[in-house]
Amino acid sequence: MDKYKKLQNRVNTAIRKEKLKEEEHKCHVFKTNKKAFYGYVKSKQKVTSKNVCVRSVNGTITKSEVETAEELSMFFNSVYIQKDEMSNTRVSPDWTTETTGSGQNSYQ
Repeated sequence: MDKYKKLQNRVNTAIRKEKLKEEEHKCHVFKTNKKAFYGYVKSKQKVTSKNVCVRSVNGTITKSEVETAEELSMFFNSVYIQKDEMSNTRVSPDWTTETTGSGQNSYQ
């Protein structure tokens, strides 16, 4: 076990030294090439925005985030089991099933 720890420490030290060496090289390149610097900064940004569109029940594709949120809300409300407030029992959503020839159920 002690042998493993020593080897692990040497590997971690080598990795740290290599990262430092790479950063120093980048700094040298960035002093002469501003495009490389801004490309590096842009690659490190965490914020990305993706427009997510979903197909609605009637077959159209949503155009805004609000429409997408509403469609997803309607879908998840129809999927999850809801509690019937009158009888205090659990009610499953209205799914129609049909049996295929292979004996598997498919949901419509």
